[in-house]
Order: sequence, then structure tokens, then C-alpha cells
Amino acid sequence: MSDTAAAGAPPGGLKPLRGTARPRHAVPAHSRWVPALGWQPIAYSELHLCAHYYPLAIRFSRGLPLLGVILDEAYLTRPLVDAAGTWQGGYMPMAVRTFPFQATGNSVDPFDDLVVPADTDFLSAETGTLLCREDGAPSSHLQTLHRLARQLLDSRRSLAAALDHLLIAGLLVPLRPPPNGTAQPTTPKLYSIDRTRFAEIEPAAFAAMARQRFASVDIAVACQFSLHRLRSECQPKSTRSALAASAAGGRGLDFLGMEDIAIDDGDLFSLGDLEATHSGLDAPDGDARDDLPV
Repeated sequence: MSDTAAAGAPPGGLKPLRGTARPRHAVPAHSRWVPALGWQPIAYSELHLCAHYYPLAIRFSRGLPLLGVILDEAYLTRPLVDAAGTWQGGYMPMAVRTFPFQATGNSVDPFDDLVVPADTDFLSAETGTLLCREDGAPSSHLQTLHRLARQLLDSRRSLAAALDHLLIAGLLVPLRPPPNGTAQPTTPKLYSIDRTRFAEIEPAAFAAMARQRFASVDIAVACQFSLHRLRSECQPKSTRSALAASAAGGRGLDFLGMEDIAIDDGDLFSLGDLEATHSGLDAPDGDARDDLPV
């Protein structure tokens, strides 16, 4: 089984790092292997940065939603790797930098906490960066890998409720597959945010989603922003019918953060001046008034 296939392998295809006899992290000199990963999870701390470089997408694993980035170039508006295999994708997500290591959360010892595919090509006995020091302790490189892998694990756990909110609100819509079946075999079925449904959410629903934590709204906005990196052929199609959307009278998003605002009278904002301004704009003759404050 290849590394890219193992990325989505069940726990049975993984084994603790301590059980491997290859003490070096051997990352290929080229970056052609990255797009073959298809999709990889992200940490909440890198959400907005990733949204600038990749389409964000949600996949389901064992019925649970997971947030990540699309690396499959068949979905992207630009290649991540040039003809020479040089990386040109900008920011490299944590999951790519730590591949193929995954944290389990079972131990503070990297050798016991990290698992890897049993037949990975990213570990070597001869070449690559050492994972342990001469005294057998974890190397600084391994400690960094472990720290990033734990961030990914912690984010997956902490974002579960936020992603459930999006699912409950009916905001998830599938992405369309690339034309001509060009997607990587490792790329799962992916979902993004239904823009039409999101625009129609009532303020009270937004308040409920963000009452305990803002993550669900944050993710929804970031996912929509990131769609500029997704090919037009793969853009999600709203599940909301045009007729229903028209009947509902779709609203813009300019109300976000603008509910129940009160302005006190003062030197900066004079309520008298504001009333005079609006009364002039609303005058039946439509002419501008000469006595508007300047």
C-alpha cells in the first residue's frame, strides 16, 4: 500500500513509531508527492492562512466531519508543483510537513504517541533527518513533528462541534468532481459551504452558532473565501432552488455584527445632524438640501 493510500488507512494500517527499525525521516527532494495526497486535515490556527492558498473542504470519516485543504491539482486553479518538482504552492500545511506521522494522544513520548503506515517510504535507516539522538531520546526534529501532529489532533477534536453546527444548519454542499475523472484516487468526497443557504441564515441562528464559540461561523466564512482557489468546474452548486431562494428574499451579509447598534449623541455623531441628513435624503422632491451639515 502506498503512502498516499495509507494517509486514509484505518488504524490497523498504522503502527507506533517505536516499532519501526528505520530511525530517519526521509522526505523526497522533490514535491511531486504532495498533490497525490489529495486532501489533508488542517489545524484551526492555520485556517485563514490556508484559505489564501488552497480551497478548504470538509470530508467525512466514520461519520464525523473533518476540516482540511484540497491538494489534488485537478481541483485547483494553479499547480502546486512545477515541472521540475519544485514546490510553488506557498504556505505548506502542518499535515504535509508532518506526513506520514499521526498523533494518537496516547502518550507524551513521541515514539509511543506517533504512528506511521507500516510500509511507508518516508522512513529510512540510512538517509534523511535523524529521529533520535545517540542516547535514544527524541531528536529536536522529532519533537517538532510531534508538536505539530498534536496540534492537528487537538484541532480535530476541538472543531468537531463547530463542524456539527454546519451540518445541522444544512450548510454543507458537495463539491463537483473534476472533469474527465482526473481526481487523485486518494481524494475523498468533499464538501464546502452552500453560499445561498448561508446568506439566508437568520441573525438568531448565527448568534446560537457563535454563542459558545465563533469557530463554526469562522470556518464557514473561510471556506467560502477559499473557493477562489477552486476550479470553476468543481464549484459547489447550491442545494437551494432558485425559486425557493427568490421566494425567501435572499439577504446580503452586511448585517453581520450590525444588529442592535445604538449610537450615543455626542461631538463625533450628532443625532440632530443625522436626522437632518436623512430627512433631506428622504424629501419628496429628491433635491439635495443646502443646509446639510459639513
